[in-house]
Amino acid sequence: MTAKSKSAIGIGDRAILECSGIERRFGGIVAVTGVDICIRAGEIFGLVGPNGSGKTTLVNAITGFFPPNVGTVRLADKDITGTTPHKVAKLGVARTFQNLALFNGMSVLDNILLGRHIHMNPGVLRTALYWWAAQREEIENRKIVEEVIEFLQLESIR
Repeated sequence: MTAKSKSAIGIGDRAILECSGIERRFGGIVAVTGVDICIRAGEIFGLVGPNGSGKTTLVNAITGFFPPNVGTVRLADKDITGTTPHKVAKLGVARTFQNLALFNGMSVLDNILLGRHIHMNPGVLRTALYWWAAQREEIENRKIVEEVIEFLQLESIR
């Protein structure tokens, strides 16, 4: 994949996500090279291309699954190149996988709640000693999930 975004950033029109010179190799195979992307607040951006064109590799480079061999990834002016996926997710950038599957035996609510784990403060000791804080956190996250279920109109299968 090779891409160039020619749009200029004006004063006060800062990039939310900016990739510069991204290259990702796997051994001797160059999967992505010379990718520059600039996404500003309010923009809708899509990656389109045939199988094997490097779309997933680029997303993996941005989200830290397979960091770029060359180039930088910046999120709101912070260099996140090579940051681990869980830390990138906490910054608000996450990915989903193409082969999505729900956990058998779990409700829709519990499957969605599982995705909120990065917003929770886990730990057996913390939960045991501060059970009221863990319970409050669980209730807050369940409220958010209920809002998502309502927004997606999934109440009948929750």
